[in-house]
Amino acid sequence: MKKIFLTAFFIIIETCSIYSQTGNTFTAAFDSLHKKLPVYYAFTDWKKINWDKLYSEFKPRFATAQAQNDSSAFIMAMKEYTHRIPDGHVSFSTGFYFGVVSSMVKEKKTPWVRLEKKLREKYIGGSYGFAIIKLDDGRFVVRLVTSGSPAELAGIKFGAEILEVNDINIQDAIDSVSVLWGEKIPATKEGKLINQCRFIGRAPVGSIIKIKYKNRGEQNPSIKTLSAVNDNFKTFDLTSMIVLKEPEVSTKILDGGYGYLEITACMPPISVLTDFVSAFISLSSNPIVKQNGMILDLRINSGGQDCFAAAVAGCFYSDTTFYEYESYYDPVTESFQRAKSPLNHLSFQTLSFVKPTKYPLGSLFIEPQGVSFKAPVVVMVSPRNESSGEGIAMALQKLPQCKVVSFYGTNGSFGIQAEPFKLLSIADSLKVSYPDGRSLDAYNRIQLDSDSDMKGGVIPNIRPPLNDETIDKMYLQGIDYELEFALQELKKMNGIVGVQNHDNQILESYSLYQNYPNPFNPVTKIKYSIPINSQVTIKVYDILGKEVSTLVDKFTNAGKYEVEFNASNLASGIYFYQMLSVNTTNTKKLLFMK
Repeated sequence: MKKIFLTAFFIIIETCSIYSQTGNTFTAAFDSLHKKLPVYYAFTDWKKINWDKLYSEFKPRFATAQAQNDSSAFIMAMKEYTHRIPDGHVSFSTGFYFGVVSSMVKEKKTPWVRLEKKLREKYIGGSYGFAIIKLDDGRFVVRLVTSGSPAELAGIKFGAEILEVNDINIQDAIDSVSVLWGEKIPATKEGKLINQCRFIGRAPVGSIIKIKYKNRGEQNPSIKTLSAVNDNFKTFDLTSMIVLKEPEVSTKILDGGYGYLEITACMPPISVLTDFVSAFISLSSNPIVKQNGMILDLRINSGGQDCFAAAVAGCFYSDTTFYEYESYYDPVTESFQRAKSPLNHLSFQTLSFVKPTKYPLGSLFIEPQGVSFKAPVVVMVSPRNESSGEGIAMALQKLPQCKVVSFYGTNGSFGIQAEPFKLLSIADSLKVSYPDGRSLDAYNRIQLDSDSDMKGGVIPNIRPPLNDETIDKMYLQGIDYELEFALQELKKMNGIVGVQNHDNQILESYSLYQNYPNPFNPVTKIKYSIPINSQVTIKVYDILGKEVSTLVDKFTNAGKYEVEFNASNLASGIYFYQMLSVNTTNTKKLLFMK
């Protein structure tokens, strides 16, 4: 989100004593909201929202809720009304945060919150004990079976293919699954499908479902009937799509001397700014990372401020480059027009915000930040990467040395948030969030926000395979396979990984082999091979990227060689050795233990 950080989660909850019609009526609240949205919502035409049809459908429901003084009916009507707008920036909030645990969210015990919790319990409080995932070959298979659940007791195992639900083909069955109780309104089709694969395993307690499935290795399918039980929302929490994560920047060095940088928000708090500057300088000044490249992990990024996103992009750009125009509804022209004032730009060099007048009004530019990272970069994203966080990926994807590598695209919600619309009285603290601003490209076209076909967001250049093997690694072995795959792609971009043979062994023209012995004390041997006569350099670096030894630095004839490394004067720990030759860089890790 922009303008207002994490609006859907960070709304201040005010105490209310009743949840009936205080200060306003249910119908008046709906009428006021419906009068606002068709005018100021930023993507009516883009998403083909038919406001008149929505009003005709929902006005009777609010009138009934009013006549019966039914607060539950009001909540359900408002949730369903807002869910008709496929936009992650749209939300109806009572102040209930769906299991969020964060120091930045303090949920008050208001009657509206208690009521929504009861409704959530009523509609999805039951669980069959499983969740599924769609694989690349089109199969829907079980990715989660909770211990002691109806699914486990019925014999449904991890990896089982789901064929039918209640005698309906799984594809048709999944299409009918409601995502009304998801943490966010999905903006894209794949975001919606991920949620449907979660909610197919949830229903009111006592509900019955008939599953036709086939476990791995079984020739014939089985049919079992399951009854939903209260699991305290276990499968919901284990498959959470909550965007919220404590705003932070973290960094590490991956195997082979590749950098890793994770950004979970685009400010605030201010510590995100200073932490990013510190982390980026640390990585970009590391000689191994500077040569090999880095992974930028934006898979969980809740957005924040566009100027931060543009400044992050500026750390990878050499030239000033257009980022976006902002556009808002103009009551005079009764149309959306570019903002008529300069926009904030952020400088990491001075840690300050400025509004430069040299750019067109309402425009934001990517400005080089003094340190430009030129090595290959792989950006990782997901539907939990939204708003300004999507902008970083959008900008970097345009660079020749950058690729987006992930299972799924971003959230597809890139609009600019308005102040939340308050429903009923202030004391009730019921609010609807929505975007009133558009992000436009240089040709004044809407960028990233999903369209009427629910297509949008940053689409990966390369997607890791989703198959039986990869889900085993992720969900049974706890391996971050997506990160492993991204690292392999980064190595390919860096010229290290070559074509694989049938035994899955990596074939390289220039080969640097693992040292032996490893771990070692204090001497180890390193073998390498050169296909043609060329200059060869082999150096050893500590984990911080400081050079500690030069083993080879000479013109070498083609052939196989071995060099000895003596670490007797060094401290125990992890070191990296790197071979440079004819635009080829090979790096490996060794462990010295005294």
